[in-house]
Amino acid sequence: MKENTSRIEKVKKDVNTYTIPCYICDSVRLECDKKIENTLNFLGTIVRESVKFALEESRRIRRISVDSPITSEDIIALEKLFSSLYGAARATQLPLLSPIRIIEEWVVAFLGEKLGQGSSTSISQFLVELIKKLLALTSSIQDPYDELVTFETSFARKITVIVDQPIVDSLHGMGIHEPDATHIASAVAHQTNNNEKTVFVTLDYDSIIAKQNEIKRVVNIVCSDPLYAIYHLTQ
Repeated sequence: MKENTSRIEKVKKDVNTYTIPCYICDSVRLECDKKIENTLNFLGTIVRESVKFALEESRRIRRISVDSPITSEDIIALEKLFSSLYGAARATQLPLLSPIRIIEEWVVAFLGEKLGQGSSTSISQFLVELIKKLLALTSSIQDPYDELVTFETSFARKITVIVDQPIVDSLHGMGIHEPDATHIASAVAHQTNNNEKTVFVTLDYDSIIAKQNEIKRVVNIVCSDPLYAIYHLTQ
């Protein structure tokens, strides 16, 4: 979840230092809205319900009351659950692996500490603490996004542009799919309409930055990692 923090901070610092206007177009905002919503739903609902089900199902198979204190066997049941959650997360193509890892590490540490102390903890008591952790985690994801996009209190402003369909088609022809093609076409439209040199900043190496030279040649827009954006602008 924080793998690219230093790169994002670099571009934020550059924006402030050089007073560079930074924008988020409608298509990027809508994609982010959807990904944030799906991420929070996955963490807030699927993870919580999956943990509850895994513990109760393990108890049912072992013929142990759900009201009995949690044991190391329950932690083993959760090991199998988290393994399956990682697989489900990869299938969603959402940035879920780090949040799930955080939850998994917290779960094992929390329950391991209780067992080590000889404390008696029921499934219902554990689930209350899990919900608190999930709420804190989802807040740590939602709040920075709201600051940046929803309330526009950070370094980027929302803009609406009308994209040129031939530009979108050209990007499709390079193998750039939606919504990335529309994102890049929005940057092209902004550059053309405002006669303002524009860099499309992205962390998508596989689909976009790998085709950086071809995109520049065909639609005349620079696509860059945040680390290098300022240097493209000042050329």
